[in-house]
Amino acid sequence: DQLDAGTREQLSVEVVDRSDGMPGNQGNGSSAPAGWMTQSGQLLFPTAAGLGVIDPARVGTLQGHRVPIVFERLLVDGMVQPLNGLHRFGAETRRIAIGYAGLNFRGPDKVRYRYRLEGFDPDWVDADSASEAVYTNLPPGRFRFRVQAMSLPVDWRQT
Repeated sequence: DQLDAGTREQLSVEVVDRSDGMPGNQGNGSSAPAGWMTQSGQLLFPTAAGLGVIDPARVGTLQGHRVPIVFERLLVDGMVQPLNGLHRFGAETRRIAIGYAGLNFRGPDKVRYRYRLEGFDPDWVDADSASEAVYTNLPPGRFRFRVQAMSLPVDWRQT
């Protein structure tokens, strides 16, 4: 209504899929009407796997949550390194790549990351959905790598 009245310039959009409770990811709205509103205000959408029901009163109330992380790989100048313990690298080290994964089996595509190499990065680096951090030509020093993961919608203040 606000958009139609000219009191709002843009809409906020929230995409929902199976991980949000929809019966399927493929909609069947190629013919009119593509959806319906019930008398109680719920929205009904046909999907390839059945009828999807959305309660507009709950849209935007979802909160992201912290996601457990596992480290998958550590590559130093292309050579695989053990994941446990402290590591010392010589001045000739040119490239360090750290692979990690957030464990969210309900919605793995909804995991977002941020990381920080303490002693090098002045602040957190927003990695979006990238699951690898790469550093090249680090100066000598002591560093500690940290990574955080959250499911969408992301609010890093919760971490």
